[in-house]
Amino acid sequence: MAPVTRAKFRCVSITLQGKDRAPCSVKLSAVYPDAEKDGYAHDENHAFFNATPYGEITMNIQNPYGAEMFQPGDSYYVDFTPAPS
Repeated sequence: MAPVTRAKFRCVSITLQGKDRAPCSVKLSAVYPDAEKDGYAHDENHAFFNATPYGEITMNIQNPYGAEMFQPGDSYYVDFTPAPS
C-alpha cells in the first residue's frame, strides 16, 4: 500500500470568474486552533497545526458541480498519495 499524508484545510474564499458559477477559484488554508472555540485544547485542528502550521492551496475549477462542494469556513481533508509517473 502506498504511503498517505493527510492534511486538513479550511476554505477561505471562492471567487467566481465567469457566468454559471464556472470557472471559479477556490482558496484553502491549513487549519489552526481557534482559541475562542476550543481554548487551544489538543483537538484535531491543534494536531494538524503542529504538523503543518502553514499551507495554502488554490484551485481553478471548471466544473460548477465540483465547485459546489466548497463553502467558505468549511474544512476538508486533503490526502496526498504518490502518483505514477
